[in-house]
Amino acid sequence: MERPQADLEVTVAEQSWMDAWQKRDMEACAHLLADEFQLVSARSGELFGKEKWLALANVAFVCRNFSFDEVQVQTYGNIAIAHCLYRQQGTAWGRDWSGLFRITDVWIWRENRWQAVTRHSTQIEVSPHEHPH
Repeated sequence: MERPQADLEVTVAEQSWMDAWQKRDMEACAHLLADEFQLVSARSGELFGKEKWLALANVAFVCRNFSFDEVQVQTYGNIAIAHCLYRQQGTAWGRDWSGLFRITDVWIWRENRWQAVTRHSTQIEVSPHEHPH
């Protein structure tokens, strides 16, 4: 079934997901992620499932601020693909993880909401370290 507002809905879901992550609202994050969610890490190329991502997002990853420079959404019935240009200032395991990223997210319309099923991210620009040490 086509959703006429799918591009807008998915753009809002992208923002909601990163808002929830920044606020460490893991319940909201979990609601946006499908049970079979997988993420390919921009850092290591490792594959993280939903539970592992939620655990790391709550402890190891810290987002100080973020913004989407661009979100392009293509829909195919109940599937949507979002290509995002995303900036963040943050840390992973205490080390700087700031910069510009290209993110590809796949969303599925299920249980009357958009759920992310996979994310692949690539860091394309590293910010200068805020602390030289």
